[in-house]
Amino acid sequence: MSAKELKEQYEHFPAPLRQLLNLRLIGAAAGLFLTLVILLVFAELPLILPSLLLLFWSSADAWRLYRLFTHQEFLVLSGVCTRVDISPIRRRPKAIYTDIEGKPVKIPINMPLGSAAIGDTIKIYISRQSPVYESDGVSTIFRYYAIECTPVANKRQ
Repeated sequence: MSAKELKEQYEHFPAPLRQLLNLRLIGAAAGLFLTLVILLVFAELPLILPSLLLLFWSSADAWRLYRLFTHQEFLVLSGVCTRVDISPIRRRPKAIYTDIEGKPVKIPINMPLGSAAIGDTIKIYISRQSPVYESDGVSTIFRYYAIECTPVANKRQ
């Protein structure tokens, strides 16, 4: 597969998935940079091992994600935000509730999301094997690749 084909496939990924893949690639580049700096400055194997671990883990995870995304091994669930739980101290979203196909779904937030409000469109990218837990009539999704929040166009200022 040529670099041009890889780039074309990459450009067809949704923006949140591209961002996730970019973070892994940045981690791999940082691991490579640290490995080279430590190798040139200290030239000792025990000091290189943590940066090599970062390099190989980030590269392998980036490749795994790329393969999953190119083979469409993920689901996109979309719904409208019905409720937002805010953490009391930092005032950030702790969980978002949305209706997906008429069923309430709770999505705990474990990554930076920004502001989410009632009425916003929520897209969640999950693995086909992600477990969905049900409690008191509400489905909960703990594991997901990325979440995207699109604000309502006519939100009051």
